[in-house]
Amino acid sequence: MEAGGERHFIYSLPLQSDRWYVGITCSPPARLAEHRRGEGAEWTRLYPPTSGFARVKLASGDKVQARIEEDAEVKRLMRLHDDVMRILTIKVDAHSEGPSVQMQKRDDRGDRRERR
Repeated sequence: MEAGGERHFIYSLPLQSDRWYVGITCSPPARLAEHRRGEGAEWTRLYPPTSGFARVKLASGDKVQARIEEDAEVKRLMRLHDDVMRILTIKVDAHSEGPSVQMQKRDDRGDRRERR
């Protein structure tokens, strides 16, 4: 901890448009309230917080260590987002004509076996 005994917290705040804000504060309740009132960082004014809960954890050292842990949290969220996008995104060589399998009525799917 720094001289004066200040503890630093790292917080992750879910925002609109599937965005996140990660920051450091000595007073999580006050800082989160600022973001929710639109008085926080520019990023949280562009993309206001959702009604989801913020993730808050105590940093393990001084402000320098808190910045390192903040960076690790940003990278963690980026990996999570990247993993989700990798799962949801597939590459195809060509698209078939007509509606996709998901958009077809069950009656139109003649190539499927009977359900039991």
